[in-house]
Amino acid sequence: MVRCCPPSGPVSAPRAGRGGPIHDDRGVSFTTLIVSLVPMLIVLCGLVVDGAAQASATREAAVVAAQAARSGTDAAAALELGGGDGSGVAASAARRTLADRGVHGVVDVAGGRLHVRVDDTVGTVFLGIVGVRTLRVDAEVWAELKSR
Repeated sequence: MVRCCPPSGPVSAPRAGRGGPIHDDRGVSFTTLIVSLVPMLIVLCGLVVDGAAQASATREAAVVAAQAARSGTDAAAALELGGGDGSGVAASAARRTLADRGVHGVVDVAGGRLHVRVDDTVGTVFLGIVGVRTLRVDAEVWAELKSR
């Protein structure tokens, strides 16, 4: 009977994979996750912050358009009540209101209606990082030019 004894001295187990030094891969998946999430977070912040700025600027544009339409109808009221045509006076007053506020807009009068459209842009904070430098803002208001 032959007995097999373990060899004396240190025993080393074979390593799986390639030969050579063992590399520590801890942290690689975390780095990959961060690198992929940062651009998405920037875009998300841009949509929230810059979207809120655009919404605020749109509300302000609507207020300015309404003020211009109101000033136009007020200026034309006396002529309209007297049976005249106040469309030229209304358009002029509305344009003057837009100019006083420093806002670009278009004023038209057609069919007894005053149309004021305000066009503007608002600069971005976060979306500028991904190439979107400005966001468009517009508002429009219609007002009736007729005597009651």
